[in-house]
Amino acid sequence: MHEDSLVRSLLKQVGEIVADRGGGLVVEVCVEAGPLSGIEPSLFMEVFQRLRDEYCAGGVELRIETVGLSCRCRNCHVDYQLEELSFVCPHCGGAAIEVVAGDAVILKSITLLPADAVEIPS
Repeated sequence: MHEDSLVRSLLKQVGEIVADRGGGLVVEVCVEAGPLSGIEPSLFMEVFQRLRDEYCAGGVELRIETVGLSCRCRNCHVDYQLEELSFVCPHCGGAAIEVVAGDAVILKSITLLPADAVEIPS
């Protein structure tokens, strides 16, 4: 499953960020995904919930922010949001389109409690 490898990669990246900051407790992970990101958000969420305990403490919440498909015309240099999956510039009719955003899953933010704020149950 494609989502499985993406979630594993995401959780590994989160773990590296936590280690770089000296530890702590991850409370929330926020990702940005667009229509060409290749994920099904409900499956991504399901896989995240299944795998999160392997990489972080349980209870980490995932927030998926969906974004539109942002493009730039290489002919007229206009940026625009693509409303339909028709890769023709609505301004000049050119077909030299560059996708700027909406084609990936991007780690946008994590909410991390500092290591010294985490209580260890006795």
